Amino acid sequence: MFGRFRIPVRPPDIVVTELTDLAASKPGPPYADVIMKVLPANARQIVEEQMIKGYQYQSDFARKYYGQGREEGRQEGLRGAVLTLARTKLGKLSDDDVAAIEAVSDLRVLTELIASLGQTSSTRKARAALARALAP
Repeated sequence: MFGRFRIPVRPPDIVVTELTDLAASKPGPPYADVIMKVLPANARQIVEEQMIKGYQYQSDFARKYYGQGREEGRQEGLRGAVLTLARTKLGKLSDDDVAAIEAVSDLRVLTELIASLGQTSSTRKARAALARALAP
């Protein structure tokens, strides 16, 4: 019971299907997100576990922002690896070095920079690899 209303209890797989259908059928705010926010923690956990297992996003909206988040996560991870490797090879980095590395969004450039820095055997060569990769 919820107040004076009787709310039927549904199995998690039915809830997941209903949330997915609702989210896909309604333009505007992401209703599933709003609903998930107000669910009790134990119910939210059950629904999240069911949704995570191999779920393929159905709407263009969800696919776009999910993909965008993955891309940003890859960039962030690679930038972190570059910064760690550059600090290992060069010691302290200047603020300009850090800003230049953080400005790189091309995954290919970041990956190549990791490989280049990893192969260097001296501070001079590491500095040169960094300069080549960050040159405009």
